[in-house]
Amino acid sequence: MEKRTNEAWLAELAAEAESGLRAQAIEDLRQRLQRGIYYYLSNERSDTARYASQELTQMAQDFAQDAVLRVLDNLHTFRGDSQFITWAMKIAARVAVSELRRARWKDFSLEGLTSDGEVMLSLNDAPTTAQKPIAPERFT
Repeated sequence: MEKRTNEAWLAELAAEAESGLRAQAIEDLRQRLQRGIYYYLSNERSDTARYASQELTQMAQDFAQDAVLRVLDNLHTFRGDSQFITWAMKIAARVAVSELRRARWKDFSLEGLTSDGEVMLSLNDAPTTAQKPIAPERFT
């Protein structure tokens, strides 16, 4: 993995697929993002402490692949205000956070919110502001 400038990253990631430069740049980017995501998952997040190293590695691989696709889709938005890898890592961190949040709420059931199994009031059953009494001390 070689050290690249911002311009080199952009040129190689936008190169023709046949040149081989693009494939190598994508692989280097994926490896860097995977290492960064693994560090983030294992050292920066308390909710991933329960996972074994192999599970964190698999999660980092999956998130890095998704992040590379997102980086490639958004190359045109890179302004050059920071290092390319810093920008790409920020995207990768957002991918990881989104996926972890999605996994946490995937099997969430509203029925589990009440102790007796009753479904909570729907939004249509909630009183509107017109129905709620206004406390007079608020306006004095």
